[in-house]
Amino acid sequence: MSSELSSGPSGEESMTAALSRFETEVPFPVTLDLPGPTARWKALLGRTQGEG
Repeated sequence: MSSELSSGPSGEESMTAALSRFETEVPFPVTLDLPGPTARWKALLGRTQGEG
């Protein structure tokens, strides 16, 4: 387990934290099945444009 932590940065941990934070700020649930950040931004943009 130690080798895994030392071999790779905590980028994955940061992404998970960011997703958790994002999920808390956004009313609708965010799934990890999304292809990437683009899908999340598209969802945000679509939601913003829909409300505006």
